Amino acid sequence: ADDEIGTLNHITPETIAGRHAISEGTVRQHLKSILAKTETHRQSDLVRLVLRGPAGLDSGGHAKAAAQRP
Repeated sequence: ADDEIGTLNHITPETIAGRHAISEGTVRQHLKSILAKTETHRQSDLVRLVLRGPAGLDSGGHAKAAAQRP
């Protein structure tokens, strides 16, 4: 999983914007919104959460506290 996290972390908002023909600002705003909704603070935390799957989320869709994770 660590290899996937490292690979995904190197995808920049500029790269995503280019691939989807949207502005870099739009990508950054979406990322900011996703981080807030999942209560994560860094892109690497979000990637870990995604790779962990639904087990990493509470019933409200937010990241579980570290102590609660299996």
